Amino acid sequence: MEDWAIMVMVMNSVFIVSGAGIFGYWLKLRHERRHLPGVAQRLEEMRQLVGELQEQLDAQTAELHERLDVAERMLTRGLEPRNEGSPATPI
Repeated sequence: MEDWAIMVMVMNSVFIVSGAGIFGYWLKLRHERRHLPGVAQRLEEMRQLVGELQEQLDAQTAELHERLDVAERMLTRGLEPRNEGSPATPI
């Protein structure tokens, strides 16, 4: 076979493979575009959930800071914490 015939066959093969790759990429983009609204809705739901969890965490953190402040004040005064569940006199 002549050199130019081999070169033409190689060039045709490259064009065919490139075209298949571009077509595959186009199909992928098309698929993602069609399914994007569902992903966007799920992302918004997740953002709302993270916001709710952040609010709960902030509330719990504030309560823990308050309890820590009370414990620190008691320790600096030298007081023992009251144990409300224990009886006043031992049995």
